[in-house]
Amino acid sequence: MPDLTFDAAVNDAIMQVAQEGTTVPVSDVVDVAWDEAALFAEGAQVSAIEELVGETGLKGERYVSSPSLIVLRNDGEVVSLIGATADVFDGEYGVLLGSDAVLAPEQRDVGLVVLTAGSR
Repeated sequence: MPDLTFDAAVNDAIMQVAQEGTTVPVSDVVDVAWDEAALFAEGAQVSAIEELVGETGLKGERYVSSPSLIVLRNDGEVVSLIGATADVFDGEYGVLLGSDAVLAPEQRDVGLVVLTAGSR
């Protein structure tokens, strides 16, 4: 199982999206091979996270280590757990996205970010 990390490049990219309104492919800011990504909010039940992505190694009943958790999988296995400290996410949580996942500005509210499919 991968350890939970707090990746500065990922957090910097999230803040770039929030502040500049740019779109950043997740693949541009992570250095692990992956083909699926999912976002979870602080307080999400670990059982619900693992129901979607599989075994994570997270401890406790709920995820409470940072405002958001990005889970990356490769070939159905969890390969990275990234705690996002920037508290700017909005949109759908708990959705499995493909390798085209991007960090994008939330269209309804300046300063918010979504993890979404790359067509934005």
